[in-house]
Amino acid sequence: MRKRILLSIFAMAALVSTALMSGCGSSNKEGAAGPLISASRIDNSNCTSTCHAATPSAVTGVEIVADWNLSTHKTASAADCQDCHGGGSLHWGLGPIPFPNPDSSMVCGNCHVNMPPPHFNNITTGSTYPASFVSSQEVGHCRNCHNPHNPTTQMPVNIQWAGSGHGDVNAAPWADREFKTSGTTGANPATSVATDCVRCHTTTGYINYVSSNFLDIHAWGKASDKTKEVLQCNACHDKTYNFDSQRSVGQVTAFYNYSAAAPIGKRLVNVQFPDVKTSNICTACHAGRESGRTIQAIAPFANFSSLSFINSHYLSAGGTIFKTTGFSFYTSAAKYANPGAYVHDQIGLTATAPANLEGTQGPCVGCHMHSTDTGVFDRHTFLPVTKDANGIITTIASPVCNTTACHPGSWTPVTLQGKKDSYNAALQTLAKALKQRGYTFAGGYPYFSNKNWQTNHGATGGWGSAIVPGSGGLPAGSYTMGTAFNFNLLRHDFGGFAHNDFYAKRLIYDSIDWINNGIMDGDVAAAIAALPDDPALKYGLSGETVVFNAATRAAALAYLNGGVRP
Repeated sequence: MRKRILLSIFAMAALVSTALMSGCGSSNKEGAAGPLISASRIDNSNCTSTCHAATPSAVTGVEIVADWNLSTHKTASAADCQDCHGGGSLHWGLGPIPFPNPDSSMVCGNCHVNMPPPHFNNITTGSTYPASFVSSQEVGHCRNCHNPHNPTTQMPVNIQWAGSGHGDVNAAPWADREFKTSGTTGANPATSVATDCVRCHTTTGYINYVSSNFLDIHAWGKASDKTKEVLQCNACHDKTYNFDSQRSVGQVTAFYNYSAAAPIGKRLVNVQFPDVKTSNICTACHAGRESGRTIQAIAPFANFSSLSFINSHYLSAGGTIFKTTGFSFYTSAAKYANPGAYVHDQIGLTATAPANLEGTQGPCVGCHMHSTDTGVFDRHTFLPVTKDANGIITTIASPVCNTTACHPGSWTPVTLQGKKDSYNAALQTLAKALKQRGYTFAGGYPYFSNKNWQTNHGATGGWGSAIVPGSGGLPAGSYTMGTAFNFNLLRHDFGGFAHNDFYAKRLIYDSIDWINNGIMDGDVAAAIAALPDDPALKYGLSGETVVFNAATRAAALAYLNGGVRP
């Protein structure tokens, strides 16, 4: 037996990380049959100097011994090849070795025992308990996130990931419910409306979804399995412990499905996104679950006098960038066409972007993961900015923003924070305009409790069930719900002011235009000026309030091009 040693795996609190090294070299795990289990040791130099001195890893390409020499497995614990692979006496001379894959043979657990949350989670009651790094699907698959020969090589990336929304075990996308059971076996979103949370709220479900041309949404969980998955490394990287290899995800088709009681039945809205190469990995989930097009699709059949609010869902940056999620108030595509200055949708794909970002990364990876101007995509915080405890932008972490081809020197933390503040002021103004007409934002579900989208609450204009002129046959109620939909959509796209500022401004402008008097007449400046102060306007996602006053109105008006449609 090797002596007991305490190995510190990660230094960051988010990875709460001491692993007790005990019993290294024991050979009592599955994976070695018969006499292999008791195979005796040989001099380890036979492995490192004689046979495998220059053997490269089949995945990373790095020489295994060079990797191991730098690892804490050697430097901190003095562990050698046979502590993980088993005694080499039968392997010496090219015979069998007890544990060719120590990971799948569960050998890692000989040393890395008693690992506390967030790696493991022993909570088994209730529904909103934290997820964990190791779920039922990761047992025996440590290499999904770690290079076993030298885990230290990816330590900075793992630490960043653990502090991100993708790795936060307490984040709502993973901890709010038992998402692995929220799927539908035998159904696919292209032909039916079905429960499909599993496709984006679990790693296993995501892999099934993107590997099936966006059709497989089956639930994979068992009642006895209480573990919950975060979005793990193998969701985006399809080769174990090799972060230079990205999962191949084809051009994304988003399914904005909706079902309700008769006479609506089931209406499907499918949208194919542009092929953004590596960033397809991101848009598969960040395309939104519902779209303003859903409201338009059901409008001929829906009763907008008693219809529950259609939730846009959250973090739909891809839908903002590619203009697929908002409710459009005009049938003319020209009304929402991108101006020539807008190229966020082309970053990482064309020569319009910085030269070193041309190729196959796409806009999501190009902006959110780019660390330096040398083309390294390893920032696993997934944030292009850093913020203080109050949410104020302190630095622009992405080097893309201020390049010559984009915003050369013009964006600073102060100017970007100003854009963010103006965006929020405009959304607060829209929230107040909705409240004036009887539609008060609740923060969380059901977001808007008033189900009668045909009331005018004292306003004059084209309300009720009348068809809106120039709408292509849509009733006024659909426009009013569309207004609330656009607010909820952009309220949950925290970077909408950067993802596609023009599109966001137009959606907010058109929404205020409609909700003011039920007519698309461009009276936004007057509408904003007429809104009364409100010391307790609900705007927070947990129901918190903000003060709506003259300063809010002024900031919103400035953001919305002084009242002239952007």
